[in-house]
Amino acid sequence: METTQDPDRRVEEARASLLAHVEELGRRIQAAKEKLDIKAHIAAHPKLAVGIAFAAGVLLGFPGKRSSSKSSTAVPSKGEVKSGLLGAAMATLGSLAFQLAKNVAFHQLSGQAKDWWDKNYGMQAEASHTRDVESFLEH
Repeated sequence: METTQDPDRRVEEARASLLAHVEELGRRIQAAKEKLDIKAHIAAHPKLAVGIAFAAGVLLGFPGKRSSSKSSTAVPSKGEVKSGLLGAAMATLGSLAFQLAKNVAFHQLSGQAKDWWDKNYGMQAEASHTRDVESFLEH
């Protein structure tokens, strides 16, 4: 009665287990990539993306808490500098988000316009272009 397993069999089992774990890890990474693909989410929901970018811009555009008294020094206090840097960073992020949403929305709109044009005028323009080329080649 043999109590130890065959070394080749143990190696194969370990290899199969490792491959299964690697495949599962690959599936999880791909799923995470799909969830974090912002461009795909914006392309799938352009109106929502524009609305979110607009709301973020409005919220970032509201003035924060301002002190009503003017100080005699031109140097801002430490808290004001942090607020100013944070505000600038948020405004930059909002601007980038809005730019991305705008680009995706215009890309979608231009694709729809091209499809509409091809559907309504595509054959006429193609026939006219073919006639022009053929008459040019005859000369």
